[in-house]
Amino acid sequence: MNLDDYKLLKTKEIVAVLDGDEDFGDFNSRQKMSMPYLSGSVICDVGKRFGLVLEYEV
Repeated sequence: MNLDDYKLLKTKEIVAVLDGDEDFGDFNSRQKMSMPYLSGSVICDVGKRFGLVLEYEV
């Protein structure tokens, strides 16, 4: 696996979507869509489920 392929996931805009800070669309033009808030450690756990070992440092 080439880790360079995952650089996009580290961008501020993508992290904002993943941690629930950013809306990414509308549902029937009436309700904003966004991810639920995910802490850094939970995002790392999600990555582990997909085989990407991550560590969260506070």
